Amino acid sequence: QGALLAPTNALRGGSLFVMEGGVARRRDVKVGIRGASNTQILSGLSEADRMIAPFPEDLADGAKVIEKRG
Repeated sequence: QGALLAPTNALRGGSLFVMEGGVARRRDVKVGIRGASNTQILSGLSEADRMIAPFPEDLADGAKVIEKRG
């Protein structure tokens, strides 16, 4: 089945942050092949999730965030 790709800079270990209703939520994910710019996500993330990448080192689960598209 098709796995998703996430920017490698969106991951810290086996987790990443997604934005849910203006709040950062930490998600544990199962990673597959890790590349320099992208990493395969095997589970724990859906196509509809909005990843936060890169994210500040001090970002905490539940922190309020504002979406910026660049």
